[in-house]
Amino acid sequence: MKYLSGSLLQILDASLRLNSFSKVAEELGLTPAAVSYQVRQLESRLGFLLFTRQSGGLEVTKEGRLICQQASKSLTQMHSAIAQAKQLNQDNKTLRITASTRFATQLLLPNLARFKSSNPDIDIEIDISDKIRPLVQSDFDIAIRFCDGVLEGAVEIKKLMNTSLVAVCSEAFWQQHQALLESPKTFPQFLLCSVKCRVGSLEWPSWSNWFESFTDIEWNNAEHISFDEMTQVIQFIQDENAIGLVEPKLATREISSGRLVQLDKRELAIPAPYAYYAIIPDGRKDRAPTKKCLQWLQGLVNHSHGEQ
Repeated sequence: MKYLSGSLLQILDASLRLNSFSKVAEELGLTPAAVSYQVRQLESRLGFLLFTRQSGGLEVTKEGRLICQQASKSLTQMHSAIAQAKQLNQDNKTLRITASTRFATQLLLPNLARFKSSNPDIDIEIDISDKIRPLVQSDFDIAIRFCDGVLEGAVEIKKLMNTSLVAVCSEAFWQQHQALLESPKTFPQFLLCSVKCRVGSLEWPSWSNWFESFTDIEWNNAEHISFDEMTQVIQFIQDENAIGLVEPKLATREISSGRLVQLDKRELAIPAPYAYYAIIPDGRKDRAPTKKCLQWLQGLVNHSHGEQ
C-alpha cells in the first residue's frame, strides 16, 4: 500500500475530532465531496470501513479509531519537528501573535506601540482571528483566545484574565437621561444591545442573564439589537441612544475617558473555565521574544483591571 498523503492524514485527524465531513472540509479548506471521496478510497484499499455514516454525523469504527489516532500522532510529531527545526533556523527577532478580534482591537493593538518601543529589536507580525485552529500546526509564537483553556498541541497555556459584562451608555446619553438611568428598573424603556455568539459550549450571556438578578423588573418587551462583536456594540452605544453590555476589561479606554458611563455596579461574570488565555505552541515557549511578550501581556491585562 502506498504511503498516506499529508492531506489524508489531516482528514483522518480532523474526522476523528469533528465527526463530520462538512466540518472537516470547512477546517481544511476542501469540499465535503473531496473529503468523503478520499476516505472512501482509503476504505476501499483497506477493505474495511473507518466510519459509519449516520444522519447525525460520523461514527468511527474500532479500526477507524486506531488508524485515525495514529494519523493524529504522526501529524503532531511532524509539526513538532518542523516547529523545532524552524526555531533552530528562524530569525529570533520575529514575534508572531494571533489574537481574537475582541482582545486584539480593544486591548492588544492600542497598546502594542509601547511593547515595540521597549523592544525595538523585535519585529512583530499580527493575525486577528477567532478560529481555534490546531495551534501545533501554526507558525505563531503566541495565540490569544477566549476559550475553556483545553486545547491540543500547546505545551503551555496561561490564563490572562477572566471577564465579565457591565451595563453602559454614552456620556451624551447619560447627560440627557441621568435621572432615569440611576435605576436599572428604567433600562427596559430604552434600546438595549449586546453580543450574541457561541464559544464552544458557552452561549454568550445577554440581557436576559443580566436581568435575572432583579426580581422586580419586567424587561421582556424591551427593544433589543444583537451584534457579532463587542466592538460593534461599543460603536453602536456611542452613535445611538442605547444601553449595552460590554466587557469592562476590554473597554477600559472608553470607560476611563468618559466616552462610556457604567450605569450599575453589577458585573455579570462569564462562567469558568471560559476566559482569555495565552497559548504557546510546541517549540516556541523558550524563545526570547515569546517570553518578553508573555510577560508584557500579563502586565497589560493586570493594568487593564486595576491591579498593580
